[in-house]
Amino acid sequence: MWLEVQIAAHRLDAEAVAAALEPHADGGVVTEEPINYPPGQETFAIDYDALLTVKAYFSESAAQGWPALRRRLRRLFSTQPLTIRSRRFSEEDWAYSWREYFPVLHIGRRLVVQPTWRDYDSHEDEIVLHLDPGLAFGTGQHPTTRLCLEALEGTVKPAFRILDVGTGSGILAIAAAKLGAASVLGLDIEPQAVQATRENAQLNGVADIVQAVEGSLSGTPATQSPDSGYDLVVANISALAICDLATELARALRDGGTLIASGFIAENEGAVARSLREAGLAIDRTVSDGDWRAIFASKATKSRA
Repeated sequence: MWLEVQIAAHRLDAEAVAAALEPHADGGVVTEEPINYPPGQETFAIDYDALLTVKAYFSESAAQGWPALRRRLRRLFSTQPLTIRSRRFSEEDWAYSWREYFPVLHIGRRLVVQPTWRDYDSHEDEIVLHLDPGLAFGTGQHPTTRLCLEALEGTVKPAFRILDVGTGSGILAIAAAKLGAASVLGLDIEPQAVQATRENAQLNGVADIVQAVEGSLSGTPATQSPDSGYDLVVANISALAICDLATELARALRDGGTLIASGFIAENEGAVARSLREAGLAIDRTVSDGDWRAIFASKATKSRA
């Protein structure tokens, strides 16, 4: 059995709530935008004025610490009381109950995210990502996932070596492979995410390109040489995680490589940009979807004597 905790929070508080939950929720934390689904249509619209929902998942053992964590959250957000709900469920319940809310998504110019349980007749020029997230996160519905997918569509080139930090369902890694990358390494600390990425890579016919590994960025092979780093690193995680990992993200890039960093709101853009600059990266541009942001940063090419 698992414990799901749902916390309704204002947009400016949601990331702080998620950050407080992440060290304790061994099943992961996800922030959901308020989405409206018009009846009979496989499209959706985001209500940017409504509260966001932060969901955290605790295994049976980790759930024992939830009462103390709930009290801590209420103290931290005493001036802006949180609406907190919880429920217990089995893995079977999780695997199927949410599927009705996952439509076929069109993202960018050519990308289409097709859930494995929905029918879709694709056009010749479309790149279809067949996806079953399972117990992992990453469906294409969140604004930062869409921002990263659009960024990949305009950035990936043939022969690129790509690193996806916090790969989740593998949606970004698989998109990169289908856009022409030579190799993609998906990293995640959650075993269910690694399993989902491997299964989705197989489903999409890119298992020979996408490798999924359980572990952290610090545990990847050293990439100190200018010729041994990644051409592109994508990190759709959180502002806190990006700031903490800024030096390692920069080290993972080859000289002249690009970082796409997302998973944070406008309020935290300055802190993220500052951390990346301090790590030696140049901020090239920022793109947005509502209040969510993605930063493009690059590593300078060093001149050789």
